[in-house]
Amino acid sequence: VFVLVNDAMYMAQYSVGIPVGQPGIGARETPSDSSIAQAALGPRDRAAPNPVDLASVAVAAFPNRVDLRWQGVTDDVNGTGVYQYTVYRGTTGLWGFMAWEDSISDPGVAAGQSYGTTWKPACRAAW
Repeated sequence: VFVLVNDAMYMAQYSVGIPVGQPGIGARETPSDSSIAQAALGPRDRAAPNPVDLASVAVAAFPNRVDLRWQGVTDDVNGTGVYQYTVYRGTTGLWGFMAWEDSISDPGVAAGQSYGTTWKPACRAAW
């Protein structure tokens, strides 16, 4: 079960199965001013989200770190939304960020060196 807030992954709950009961959507122990405004059920999303536009990446370089900020991406029209970004330096996966996060600070760099950075957005199809 995946919970999205404004089309961004908020949390996931995994289960080996629900052996009894009727299908449905609900919430328990929620504040009185909270509600479920929309619920959608559908097939598994198997198409990857659009790639990060490298022209949208802002870089701030410092002697002992580099800060990166990027423009969020969208999923395809039949997709279930972007779940997370995995950010790589070279071929090493550095971080996994939830879809609402759009910046990182990499303290593992050295002055005068060049590094390649890759963003790999993922939808819930990978989960």
